[in-house]
Amino acid sequence: MPEPAGTPAEVAAESERWSAAGADGFVVMPALVQRTLGRVTKLLLPELRDRGLLAGDAGGGTLRKRLFGTDEPTARRPAGRRE
Repeated sequence: MPEPAGTPAEVAAESERWSAAGADGFVVMPALVQRTLGRVTKLLLPELRDRGLLAGDAGGGTLRKRLFGTDEPTARRPAGRRE
């Protein structure tokens, strides 16, 4: 899959085309995160929200709390296991 490049509006437009074609998400490759995460969060995410391609604020908190209802790891999950 091609790596989108351009202005935030151009990348959002390409994302919109992919979404219309059936894409249901995107993976940000770790090699790109170091260089571009700040620009993505400050420039691209607002553009995607304006186009209705990204939900608004998820309500804050950690991902663990949003997914599992707690910030504490449990024994069922690897991070909570004490061996």
